[in-house]
Amino acid sequence: MEENATVRLAAGSGNSNDSRINEQSPSGKKGLGNLIYESNGLSVESITEGNPTAQFDVGQMYENGDGVPQSFTNARIWYMKAASQRYAAAQNSIGVLHRDGKGVPMDHSTAKEWFVRAADQGHAAAEFNLGTIYRHHSEYPKAMEWIMKAANQGHAIAQFSVGAMYYEGCGIPQDYQKAMEWYLRSSDRKYAIAQFSVGAMYEHGQGVSQDYRTAAGWYSQAANQGFAMAQYNLALLYQHGKGVPSDNFKALELYKRAADQGIVQAQHYLGLLHHVGNIVPQDSCIAMKWYLKAAELGDVESQFSIGTMYDDGYDTIQGHQKAAEWYLRAANQGHAAAMYNLGVLYQYGRDVQLDNFRGLEWYRKAADLGNANALFCLGAMYYHGKDAPLNYAEALNCYLKAAEQGHADAQLNTGVIYRDGKGVAQDYQKAMKWLLMAAEQSHPDAQFSIGEMYYDGKGVVLDYEKAAEWFLKAAMQGHAGAQYSIGLMYHLGKGVAQDYEKATEWLLMAAQRGHANAQFIIGGRFRDGKGVSQDYQEAMEWFLKAAEQKQADAQFSIGGMYCDGKGVAQDYQKVVEWFLKAAKQGHAGAQYSIGLMYHNGKGVVQDYQEAMEWLLKAAKQGDADAQLIIGLMYRLGNGVVLDNEKAMEWLLKAAKQGHADSQKVLEKLSEESKENKGPIGRLMDVVGKWM
Repeated sequence: MEENATVRLAAGSGNSNDSRINEQSPSGKKGLGNLIYESNGLSVESITEGNPTAQFDVGQMYENGDGVPQSFTNARIWYMKAASQRYAAAQNSIGVLHRDGKGVPMDHSTAKEWFVRAADQGHAAAEFNLGTIYRHHSEYPKAMEWIMKAANQGHAIAQFSVGAMYYEGCGIPQDYQKAMEWYLRSSDRKYAIAQFSVGAMYEHGQGVSQDYRTAAGWYSQAANQGFAMAQYNLALLYQHGKGVPSDNFKALELYKRAADQGIVQAQHYLGLLHHVGNIVPQDSCIAMKWYLKAAELGDVESQFSIGTMYDDGYDTIQGHQKAAEWYLRAANQGHAAAMYNLGVLYQYGRDVQLDNFRGLEWYRKAADLGNANALFCLGAMYYHGKDAPLNYAEALNCYLKAAEQGHADAQLNTGVIYRDGKGVAQDYQKAMKWLLMAAEQSHPDAQFSIGEMYYDGKGVVLDYEKAAEWFLKAAMQGHAGAQYSIGLMYHLGKGVAQDYEKATEWLLMAAQRGHANAQFIIGGRFRDGKGVSQDYQEAMEWFLKAAEQKQADAQFSIGGMYCDGKGVAQDYQKVVEWFLKAAKQGHAGAQYSIGLMYHNGKGVVQDYQEAMEWLLKAAKQGDADAQLIIGLMYRLGNGVVLDNEKAMEWLLKAAKQGHADSQKVLEKLSEESKENKGPIGRLMDVVGKWM
């Protein structure tokens, strides 16, 4: 919403009776009944005949409905009587009737003829009205000529209009100083619009040094005459304490005075004040009342605000439907944020029919107007290929446009795209640039991402201290990933002094926010009594929370606790159940353990083939225990054809990892095979050399 009305006003539109200021006859006007009574019952025609001043007065009485029923037709009849006697005021009034289409068809050509007749006699109001006719038709030199003539006679509206033409540069070079000069002349004649305009020029420092105090003084003069825009602008100054002492109650009074006169900015602002509870207590009903007044007068910001009130639950029954109606009214006036909000309603089907196509259509309309939120949403749709074709380049294009407007989420996503090289060449420097912009707006995800880049040395020199610094910034805002990361850094003493208590504190925060890895680690600490009192039940609770998020280490640990009967009754069926969950996610330890259980027939029916299947999965991930068991199975022929060569291969893989049991088995086999120079003997020579 514009906070201040500008100086820009029509340069004497001539569409009001004010254009005939100070032109009434010296006799004054009386009701026709009084005129007839004072004239001993003679007719009006009789008592006014040959008296153009009286005839003009009667015409004005009919035009204004003063003592008689209003009749523009009768007014023109009486004006014509006076005009036929070259009475300039009547000629001007006939021109006004034709110009405004009162009692006659609107006809600027005829109006102009009558204005010329009066103006040629030096009638100031006619000179002004003639000038406005020329101005209406963009004949600016003639407009200035005639309006200036009226202004030089002291015609207040003409003086203001000359100022307005200089202010706007209307047919002449723009000149704020001359505009101020003429506004001041008009103001001296107490013309409220001119006083307001002088105030506005002082407020904005146009042609004069900016001076809020002087601006307030001029606004006050206009406001005291009931000029509504001056009341509104003065209210803003009182609210913000500019040029006057801050006075919310005075501001509120002035807002109401302006609003009661139909100033939509004031009506909207009163709605806003009650909506947010600023100056006045928060009151949604009063806010809605003022918003509606302004909205019905076409104020787009009020239409949008009504939409947001319904969107936020003003009407719990049909809130979003009403929101959509008001957003549509604002959107049809080109309000970009309303278009975006309509897109959201249609995309998610909030009390309106789910319609992704219409949602996308409104996003695009808002985006075309540069709405950052719409650009961000379009970018996300292209990035994820949801309701729009997957297109990383187009996603980046949308994100960049929003990011350049300071949209923090868009800055983050732009940085992520450059970091990951999706749709563009990977560029860590550009990634860091955009992530830093988002981080400067305290975006926790951006702060966390910068921490990761310093931790991994991507695009920057590896620096654990800076990583910890950025992780801490995000962690302080409740970012679970950052809390987990800084917890690990305290645990390991990386970038910070090693501190197990702080490590536990941060890891616990992350765990409480649902971070699965943190929940697993906290569970392990309670299980092992590291940094906390040992508590198997507490450990199991944390393991279960992590396991619900498919955290494989936690699933494996739960199986281990059932296996050992720690905090729970020993239950091999439960062991198998949890080991299988972890094993199916590729957890090597779980794959080895479930394979061993099938090998030994513990908790399951013994099945060497099933055992071999799981052990091979673990062994291929480098699990030395699994490699040992596979080697022994080939050596003994358990579930497989006895094969000493394969046995040695698997045992050697485990031994090379420093697996002590495998090394011992190999030593024993080496001694047994010293005399064997066949394939096994040759293999054992290799083993011997390795050992």
